[in-house]
Amino acid sequence: MGDAFTAGFKARRNKPAEMIAKYLDHAMRKGQGSKSDAEFEALLDSVLALYRYTEDKDVFRTFYHRSLAKRLLLERSASDDFEAAMLKKLKEKYDPEFGMGEDMFKDLALSREAMREYHSKLDSGSPGHKLSAMVLQRSAWPFAVQQTSVDLPPDMQEELTKYAIYYKARHAGHVLDWDHALGTATLKGRFNAGPKELSVSLYQAVVLLLFNNATELHYPEILEQTRLNEDELKRTLQSLACGKKKVLKKIPPGRDVDDTDLFKFNADFEDPRAKVHINSIQAKVSVRFRFVADDRFWVFGDS
Repeated sequence: MGDAFTAGFKARRNKPAEMIAKYLDHAMRKGQGSKSDAEFEALLDSVLALYRYTEDKDVFRTFYHRSLAKRLLLERSASDDFEAAMLKKLKEKYDPEFGMGEDMFKDLALSREAMREYHSKLDSGSPGHKLSAMVLQRSAWPFAVQQTSVDLPPDMQEELTKYAIYYKARHAGHVLDWDHALGTATLKGRFNAGPKELSVSLYQAVVLLLFNNATELHYPEILEQTRLNEDELKRTLQSLACGKKKVLKKIPPGRDVDDTDLFKFNADFEDPRAKVHINSIQAKVSVRFRFVADDRFWVFGDS
């Protein structure tokens, strides 16, 4: 029975490793619910028991690290304690390379302390109090370096520049880059049905903020004002105008974005929740990569 089970796992090659990692991601986001600590830990242990049968453990580790990183950066994890306990178990019982997750926790702790110090030196009414930036080691986080550039609104760019100057003055020699692809923002939208808080990616925010100064914009105008590459911009506009939560109207309607499309702010947007999360559309990427750089990069969130 055991040999047949193992053979069945191996026959599906990388798929079981991916499915196990995704199940654990779901469990860590949802949390224990009505289960006791012991019951939830037993559930996680039973899932990890399947890990031993996977053919390519590198695939599992890559998927797990990516999902862990997203949970931590976006604060989607139900419990940091369970996250830390799971990492310890994976590292000690299965693979020392899971120690990368411990470095993620260290980076976040240092970044939060740096932000507290920065905010303590600002005037109470300063826009800088809305900024939340995280300084992360490239070698500790499983994200490919993003080459996409974007023109930020002047007031947003000003706050980033101020914080970068502040941080570099205290950490001479660090090489810093803003990775806007990982950035998030919370915007306040005024709709006919009432105000809403929109939780969006930084790219989505940059596009939406253009409609503070225009009732409608053609695709080429948005492209010129944001300076996003076309693939990224089209995915961003699709998420805002073609999904279930249409905060923009696309003319003509459709699932794809064309160069001749016109976009308008959708004042008739409705949602039963006061806080609305709008998903991004992700580009398809390979799961196989490894960082070797030791310098540092930035992750930006405007909350």
